[in-house]
Amino acid sequence: MGDEVGLSLRMWHVPCRPHRTSHVCSEETLRAYFSQFGALDHVEVMKDRYTGKSRGFGFISFVDASSALRALNVEHLIDGRRCEAKVALPKVKLFFC
Repeated sequence: MGDEVGLSLRMWHVPCRPHRTSHVCSEETLRAYFSQFGALDHVEVMKDRYTGKSRGFGFISFVDASSALRALNVEHLIDGRRCEAKVALPKVKLFFC
């Protein structure tokens, strides 16, 4: 199975109190946590382009799909906060004539 394609996950914290200041999770924290499921290709925490503050979600790319599937089948608790993992889907751009 050497021709498996890597799979990207979209991660974000599920807010318990959405009106409170959001928790900031670093790329190093995500890398350390998700490396238990397998080799990681890329980790990125999305930030606001103007303020530089975390937008509350990020992307984790695994080298192989089986590692990503293992991560999808587990409930995640990172820094004491519950996180949700889903398969990252590409943005669809609509063009109108």
